[in-house]
Amino acid sequence: PPTMRSFVFRGKGGETRVAWSLEPTVLRVRAAKPFTVADLMGQTRTVEPADGLAVLPVRRGEPVYLVGDVDQVDAGLTVRVDRKCSACVGEMALVPYRIENAFPFPVSVGLEGGGARQQATVKPDSVEQGRVALPPDTAPGKKVLAFHVRTGGELLAEMPVEIRADNRLAFPQPPHMADDATMRLMLRNASREQSLSIDRILWTAGLAEGVREVSLSIAPGEEVSLAIPEVRLEPYAVVPLCVEGRLGGEFLGGWQGIIGDNPVHRLTPTMDGNLDEWEDLPAIDLRKHGTVKMTQDGGPADLSGKLWLAHDERNFYLAARITDDAHHPPVEENDIGDQIEFVVSPMPPWQAAARYWPGEGFYRFAVSLRASGPQVYQMKGVSEDEGQSLAEGAVCRARREGMETIYEVSIPREGRELFTPGCPYFSLSLLVRDRDGPDRGGWIEWGSGFAKGKRRERFHLCRLGKR
Repeated sequence: PPTMRSFVFRGKGGETRVAWSLEPTVLRVRAAKPFTVADLMGQTRTVEPADGLAVLPVRRGEPVYLVGDVDQVDAGLTVRVDRKCSACVGEMALVPYRIENAFPFPVSVGLEGGGARQQATVKPDSVEQGRVALPPDTAPGKKVLAFHVRTGGELLAEMPVEIRADNRLAFPQPPHMADDATMRLMLRNASREQSLSIDRILWTAGLAEGVREVSLSIAPGEEVSLAIPEVRLEPYAVVPLCVEGRLGGEFLGGWQGIIGDNPVHRLTPTMDGNLDEWEDLPAIDLRKHGTVKMTQDGGPADLSGKLWLAHDERNFYLAARITDDAHHPPVEENDIGDQIEFVVSPMPPWQAAARYWPGEGFYRFAVSLRASGPQVYQMKGVSEDEGQSLAEGAVCRARREGMETIYEVSIPREGRELFTPGCPYFSLSLLVRDRDGPDRGGWIEWGSGFAKGKRRERFHLCRLGKR
């Protein structure tokens, strides 16, 4: 299996095999003569094969050393137990397991944890799957149980299994703005056994709050989408949000976090470096909506400004008016200087996990006004170490006016999956960097997740507007 490793080392004293597995495993060792087994502590024992086959239990994550004439080592029995499990409060948590038996004889495996015990007998050359039922929890929360796996009296593993007890009402994805006045909720009945009725949704977003009277019945394990009207947020602001579902006076479940209304307007600018077409649109205010990551921050005169976002069927657009009292652009191709950097992904932040690293599905750009003129670079990944090159087809108009740097940028969508067809949502994170020498500088970021630490969930969810 992919979780097992075995290597052979040859020396003057003969061959030594080392084998280990990240899952509870019983090794199948083929050898014609007795051989010696040693553990990490140097304790040794002699194993005598029967008809050329020896059975050797090994504990999860602990290597064993086989010294002697050993022909082959592979996994005869492998036990996999899910390390995370969830259940609704009041219902049993079911921990899945899978046992693969490659031996020509049946094997009995015991699994126990959290007060539950289960014995499984697996037929020769077969696979058995099942679930260990744990006693119900009476309150929501998380706990870690020690799960023991045994066979033939041998302890193969003592592994941690996280058990999460959920409220009856769960939120499988964060609430988000469907348009400039509607919040969209995804609600799930966490119960496997009972339908869930909801008659009220209570919400608080910043200083605003509301109640939505509903009449919902959600089948066990099912999800429904619910629109909450008349939720209006300041564009591009990060707003604390609390949502609760109730039935009468009973609390069924809730969600706490942040929400934002981040529109990317439909606009085809002239691309002449004049921002008159942008000025009437809502803008990202760096000092108001962003987070300052500056050493020796000198205030708005040191670094501040506004940025606008737009799109059409061909391009993604960014415009900016940045205040910076001293302009220090990059000099060499891979230098970091005064510039705008942003990362776009076609997926919402909560769906980006599988494709986030090492950069597939994420597009990172750097825009700067250099001595040679405006430049747009595209990084090969989300890390600076992966190199960069000029962004094919990109157009940038940029100039300095007093203490301001003005940018207007277009990035062609062709050849880049910036947005998902038919989906109005995508992820974006950006920053404006200020480099005032080796000991002074930093940036102001709107969204995080790529400047320090690659954290996809810190990207902002943006929506493609129609205006």
